[in-house]
Amino acid sequence: MSEHFISAHVSASLNSNVANGVFLVVSNVFLAPAILESLQMHEWASAVIYFNVMVASTIYHSCRAEFGCLIDSPRLESEFLPVSRDVVQWIHSRFDVFFVFNAIMWTLTSIGRSHAISHHTRLLVYEIFFLPLAFFVFGDFNDLWAALVGGLLPGAVMLVLCAQRGTRAIRRWHWFLLGVALAAFAGFFMYLMPYRTYGWSHGVWHITSMLALVCFNKATRRNYAFLNPLDDPEHFPPLAHEFVYDYRANVYRRTDLARPVGRIVVVAASADDWRRRTTTIRGIRYEFIKSE
Repeated sequence: MSEHFISAHVSASLNSNVANGVFLVVSNVFLAPAILESLQMHEWASAVIYFNVMVASTIYHSCRAEFGCLIDSPRLESEFLPVSRDVVQWIHSRFDVFFVFNAIMWTLTSIGRSHAISHHTRLLVYEIFFLPLAFFVFGDFNDLWAALVGGLLPGAVMLVLCAQRGTRAIRRWHWFLLGVALAAFAGFFMYLMPYRTYGWSHGVWHITSMLALVCFNKATRRNYAFLNPLDDPEHFPPLAHEFVYDYRANVYRRTDLARPVGRIVVVAASADDWRRRTTTIRGIRYEFIKSE
């Protein structure tokens, strides 16, 4: 085999590794939609958690591609304990895995209406599974254990709470089904592609799974920028007995239309209604709230 052929082969391999590394690092930018959506919905904690995932993943894939490691070998080494590059990359990978499952667990604990499942209850579920998640991730167990305590179990607990409290886990089915489709596509590239394709297939997993996250959030979360009588009943005092709530139509209806007193709170059916905010029809004041 000629020296020129060997040199060309090594050069092509290095260029491929660099291109794969750049793609894996840059693909983390697809977490930006989930971060921006959380900020728009006034979910500040979720925005911070998703940003942490983006940073952790970027640091790990930068280290794996040998662009630079946050924790490098000289800082870990002593004259009795030489540390290889593989160990350094393993440490970074564990932080990446932990932040990913932590974000999944946080997202699952946000489902269900806020007046039915209190913030304290959600934090309790999150904290119960936080320690076992860290144990399984940094203990270098199979990642299926991390998926169990960081995904399946907290998700099951939240679904049981939703059922017990009579609140819906999924608000918008079209967003949920789109998220399922993207998640299935992501799972194919994560678990069924051969390892030799990791350089590009894992980047595709980044893109599809991060977009699926946005869909699941839109399917399950409320908008904290606006109050509404379903999620914030404490801000909507009980109305006079002339009014009853129609859950299917998301509207308060009067039982005696011959007496035009009080107010009716209506979920806005259009952008024009929402911009108008209030209107009066036959002496009855209608107050519009943004549709959930």
